[in-house]
Order: sequence, then C-alpha cells, then structure tokens
Amino acid sequence: MLLEISSQHFQAGDVRGRILDVLDLGSPGGQRILVVIGKGGVGKTTTSILLSLVASTRFKTLIMSIDPAMHLVEYLGLGDAVGRFVHVKGNLWAYQLDLDRSVRDLAESYTMHVRDLLPSLKVLNLDDVIDVMKSVPGLEEEVYLRTVREATMRDFEVVVVDTPPTGVTLRVLTLPRLYNLWLGKLIELRERIVALRYMIARTLYGEREVRDRALDKLYKLKDHYSTLEKIFTSPTHTSYILVSNPEPLPYTEMAKAMDYIARNLNQKPKLLVMNKVSLAPRTSIHHLGGDIMRGFCSLQFPKMVIREAPKPPSTLSDIESLLDYVDLSFCEESLSHL
Repeated sequence: MLLEISSQHFQAGDVRGRILDVLDLGSPGGQRILVVIGKGGVGKTTTSILLSLVASTRFKTLIMSIDPAMHLVEYLGLGDAVGRFVHVKGNLWAYQLDLDRSVRDLAESYTMHVRDLLPSLKVLNLDDVIDVMKSVPGLEEEVYLRTVREATMRDFEVVVVDTPPTGVTLRVLTLPRLYNLWLGKLIELRERIVALRYMIARTLYGEREVRDRALDKLYKLKDHYSTLEKIFTSPTHTSYILVSNPEPLPYTEMAKAMDYIARNLNQKPKLLVMNKVSLAPRTSIHHLGGDIMRGFCSLQFPKMVIREAPKPPSTLSDIESLLDYVDLSFCEESLSHL
C-alpha cells in the first residue's frame, strides 16, 4: 500500500553520495550536462536545484533555467540572475534565461545578416524588419539552443538545465539534427552556385578564388549545430533526468519522453524521479497512485522518490531540506507492498 512507504530518513551526506553515484558524477572527467525534463507542475525546477546542490558539493556547478516561467529566480531569490551568470554559494552558480530579450537580440542579429546579404532591404525601417524576424518560426527554440551552447563553453564541470514544458524541450533537443540535414542541402546547392561563379570569374577576369559570405555563414552554422547534436546524443556528455509525480498525465508524459529520447537521441534516462509522493492515509487517489508507482518501479532505469514534504518548498533552504525526503531504495523496499 502507498501508505506503507518507508519513513526512514537517510543521512543527507549518504544521499548526496548515492545521487552522485547514480548520475555517474564521481569524477566527470569533462563537463557533464544534466537535462531535467517533465510536465509543468511536477517539480522540475525544485529537482533541478536539488541536483545542482548535490553536484556542487564536489564540482563547479551551474543551475540554468531556460523555462520562461522563471521559477528559478523565485526559489533562489536572485533577480539579478536573469540574463546573467551569478554566484549562489560555494561551487554553485545560476543563470535564468530572459527569453523576450534574447529573442529580440537574436532577431536583431539575423536582421543585420540579412540586410548585409540583401542590400535592397536597407531601404526598410530596421525596427520593422526586426519585428518580422521576431515572428519567424523556431526563433525561440534557437534561443534555447544558443543558451545551452553558451553554458557548455564556460568552465563549469556540471551544468543542470531546468527546461520548458516537455513538448518544447523534446523538439529543441532534436532540432540540431534537423537543421544539419537542412543545412547540408543548402550548402550543396550553394557550393554549386559558387562553383559556377568561379568558372565565370576565372574565364572572364582570370580570378583564382571566389569568396562567398553566404557559404561561409552556412559552414559556421553547420559546425554549430553539429556540435550541439553531438552534445545531446553523447551519453558521456549529456544525461537526461525525467520527473513525474504519481498522477496519470505527468506519468504518461514521462513514458512518452523516454520513448522519444530513445528513438531520436539514442539515449536512455540516467535517472527517473517520482516527486511529491504522499504518505497520507489511503484514499481513492492513492489507489491510482499505487498503480502508477507499480509501473514506475517496474521501469528498468535508476529511480529516485522524493516524498512529499510537510510544507511546499519556496526557498533554496527548503529545497536543500528535501534531501531528508529523498528515497533511492523505495522500489526495492516497497514494491511488494504496493
């Protein structure tokens, strides 16, 4: 029965060590990225902060949120973390993406590139062009990708990424592969155009080389997305942590996310987290929760249960105290009672 969940409290130090072992963070040997995925409201942000606190006991760690909800700054009480890398404590740093500002900055950058390649656009008002660029499909997803890439270029040993809702996150993770396919076709077409221009220039003017700024830009973009694709598909570089709670919709979303990353990223989840597991007396909802917990425990991946705290966490200190409610042995000890 769900009410028979063990009430044993592990020592916080022991829990930290066991979490580090499960995540293979004993000695990273290079930067490690932990991508935390889950339905809105299941506790992605609190789980991300908790994991970053654990990682920071040994490694220089960044907790980075690309979720527009910006819950990270509320929990940390660090409004200045929006759009900036700020120190939290010890080995822990934080960054909260300012999506609106980043989208406008990227739109301005693309506008300058387009106006440079197409001089005729210079007759148009710059703000009008930027407004059009801001509405281009995929611009927000590109901001997410660039933000993650920037974090990987800094000297953090562990980067924990608090993500947007599941659907958006999964689409972002597979965009580099899609963009690489698309860019490969564009490069092939552009190379044929440049080759023709070279033949004409050599025949008419004796020029030995034709530089093409558009082709140079395409090569740079291909390198950028190839690096991201390698990062997201490398199990030695990036690990996926999926979070749910004992309710049907979040659990179904967790199952779909597992299938998606297996098919599209050739990755398995490093850790499954069941959050907000109640110790309250059994009611009809707990019967349903028991069915979900049975399914959760049957999954062949490392699992962690976070039991429901008496008071919902609202501060960094509250989240750190959740270590007292973490159970890494729930399935082994309690499955026979569900």
